[in-house]
Amino acid sequence: MNGMFGDAVAGLAGTAVMSLAMAGAKAAGLLPGETPPRRVSRNVEKALGLSDERSPTSSEAGWIGQHFAFGATAGVAYGLVERRLPLREPLLVGPLYGAALWAFSYAGWLPATGLYPPPDVEPKRRVASMIAAHLIYGTVTAAVARTLDAGPGPVHPSRGSHAGWVSERRLSIPAGCR
Repeated sequence: MNGMFGDAVAGLAGTAVMSLAMAGAKAAGLLPGETPPRRVSRNVEKALGLSDERSPTSSEAGWIGQHFAFGATAGVAYGLVERRLPLREPLLVGPLYGAALWAFSYAGWLPATGLYPPPDVEPKRRVASMIAAHLIYGTVTAAVARTLDAGPGPVHPSRGSHAGWVSERRLSIPAGCR
C-alpha cells in the first residue's frame, strides 16, 4: 500500500498511538482537564454555533472523529513532505515531523484562530505531554508509512526499494547456521 491512502492509514495509526499516550499522560496527571483535541473540537463547535445542538454522545464522537481525520490528513502531509526531504530514516524524520506539526498547530494556527491557547499560558507539564505525544505521532506515522511502502507493489522512489526499512531489520541467519 503506498501513496496518499497509505499515508492516511499511517496517520490514523499515529493518531491511535498518540491518543493512547495522551490517555496515559492524563491518567498520570500530566494532562489535566480536557484533552487538547477535545478542547479544540469544542471550540470549533462553538465557533460554528453547533455546541448547543449536539448531545454529549454526539459531541464525544465528534471530537474523536475530528482528531482522527486531522491525524489522517497530517499523515498525507507527512508523505508529501517526506518524499522531498534528503533524510530517509523514519526514526529521525518522524519525530522531526511530529515536532513541526506540534509547533505549527499549538504555537501557530490554533492560537491564531482562538481555538486553543498558546503554549506560554499552558502548564509546562501539559505542553511537554503534548510535544511528547506529537513526537510519538510522527514516529509511528513515519514507521507505518515506510512499512506500508515496503509491502508488495510499487514503492515511491524516494522511499527506497522493497528491501528498505522493514527488511533491513529482519533477523538474518548466518550461512553456516542454515
